[in-house]
Formats: sequence, C-alpha cells, structure tokens
Amino acid sequence: MSSDGISPGNRALLQTACETIFEAVKSLEEPDTGRLRSDIFEKLPSKKIFPDYYHIIKQPISFNELKKRMRSGDYTSLEQFQADFKMMFANARIYNEEGSIVVEDANAMEAR
Repeated sequence: MSSDGISPGNRALLQTACETIFEAVKSLEEPDTGRLRSDIFEKLPSKKIFPDYYHIIKQPISFNELKKRMRSGDYTSLEQFQADFKMMFANARIYNEEGSIVVEDANAMEAR
C-alpha cells in the first residue's frame, strides 16, 4: 500500500484510466475543420493579456496542470480526475460568452 492508501496494482489501473481519458478528450477534433478542440485549453491564459481571468476564475486549470497532477500521482480516484476536467470546462463557461468557440469546445469535450 502506498502512502495514499492505493495498492500498486490499483494505482497502475487508475494511471492507465486517467491517461486514456486524458488522450481521448485532448484529441477531440472539431468535425468540419479537424481543429483540436483542446488547443486553447493546453495552458493557462496569459496573466498579462487576461489579468481579469485570475480575478474571475478562482481555480484556474488547464491540460498542463491535469497532466502534471496525473504524472505526479496526485489523483487517488477517477472522480478527482473527472472533477478537475469539469472545473476546467466550467471555468471556460464562466469566463467566455455562451456560443463562443471556447464554450463550444468545452461543451464538446465534456460530452466526450
């Protein structure tokens, strides 16, 4: 048992599941153009260009943060992993206008 209470076998299963889900969501393309829907979610918005983002969004998260947390073994359940994805998509809906490409991409990736 590791310090987080997960057996090595279960840790490996969780890691594999997280990586599979991560890649499936990250690789989702916009059907008409083939554009990756995840591109704008790859890293956090620039603090210089979007300073208000960090006042509006209390817990900023991007694919980079998800990947770091996944690789460092921060997740102890699929629910935690899913919650971070949901937060990333919710942040997009809070900051961006309904109907914008960012919100459309968030909705499509969340539906995946």
